Amino acid sequence: MQSGNTGAIGGADLQNLDSNFGTLTQMEANMGAITNRLTLASSRIEQLQNSDTAALSNVQDADMATVAINFSTEQAAYSAALKAGANIVQSSLLDFLNN
Repeated sequence: MQSGNTGAIGGADLQNLDSNFGTLTQMEANMGAITNRLTLASSRIEQLQNSDTAALSNVQDADMATVAINFSTEQAAYSAALKAGANIVQSSLLDFLNN
């Protein structure tokens, strides 16, 4: 074939070439199927990551207005409890000293 003698190619050579071409075509089809599955899997993983990120955001993110209101309420309750405790201790100490 390299010498330009195409007459030396026999029927068996053409059958082998045709068989090899069929095998190559089948391998290309298999590669295409695998590539499609990997692309689908990659897309699905990306969707799951986005879904997980959104779910985590809903659980962890804080609404600043609600947090500020809750903080103020808790702070007021804490201050009231401290004042009440101080008044109780002060009157108890006076009562103790007077007896």
